[in-house]
Amino acid sequence: MQVFSLLLAAAFSITQTGAHDSKNPLFHELVTKGVPIGNDAFVPLPAPLMADGLDAAAQTNVLRKLANDQYRLEDILRDSQLAKHVHKISQAKGGDPDASAHRIDVWFVAHGDLDRLAAKDPREIFYMGRKDVKVEKLSKADLAKHNLETSDGEGFLHITYSVFDEVQVQVTSRNMMSKTGDSVIVAQRLEPAFSKDAQYPNQWQRLKEGAGGKLAPVGSPMPYQGFGQYMKFTRLAEPRGAIFVEFHQLFAEPKSWFESPNVVRTKLPLIVQGEVRNFRRELKKWSSGK
Repeated sequence: MQVFSLLLAAAFSITQTGAHDSKNPLFHELVTKGVPIGNDAFVPLPAPLMADGLDAAAQTNVLRKLANDQYRLEDILRDSQLAKHVHKISQAKGGDPDASAHRIDVWFVAHGDLDRLAAKDPREIFYMGRKDVKVEKLSKADLAKHNLETSDGEGFLHITYSVFDEVQVQVTSRNMMSKTGDSVIVAQRLEPAFSKDAQYPNQWQRLKEGAGGKLAPVGSPMPYQGFGQYMKFTRLAEPRGAIFVEFHQLFAEPKSWFESPNVVRTKLPLIVQGEVRNFRRELKKWSSGK
């Protein structure tokens, strides 16, 4: 796990989010009001480090501060799945005493075509190459049951995924994408209106290995709350084709998810590393038109 100094956090805490604030109300909500984590508590996600409109020198300055003497700049910028990334995993305070709230912050450089990425559906961006994740797009009829409508760049998804093959989580999320000449932001948050929905609920269940070694959910479903994330992709002036990627996520971990303590904090660093490499690989495919 990378160790971040308080000075680094303070240096970037006031970064302006620019045009995306008005284009993407969901993103603005996540970095101002925050993600609900229970007991009327909210935890804001950090604002992006890389502002729009910076020249090459200013962008390089942001990257140097991010490297923080841990890595050489060229090791972050190189066009490789194995290029260095920076991440921070922390625990948010407050909220539900029976559910820890974990925050994941990841920064890295990928190489590809930002315009092709901007043309993709948010579900492809968040879950690219993830065959273990089931994603369903909700229809207007599904939304009408909860008096919900969509605006430009907005949609609703129901996602089913497993956490370390021990817990199955289902969430219905509100998603929104915004674009500028310099960057793309995709934001996602659990939609509480579906908490007790019969078809698209927000819930979790333990997983158990059954016949043939296949994992299946067991026991009564439990309600789930506390999930929000966004990604920002900023075109770098140098080197050509480089994209600065920022990922910020907060999710709740009910105490009854795992029998052993610290499972999440122990396993997450390797998961993050794998997801960074997977994103770089998939972006290359998209950029080549595959």
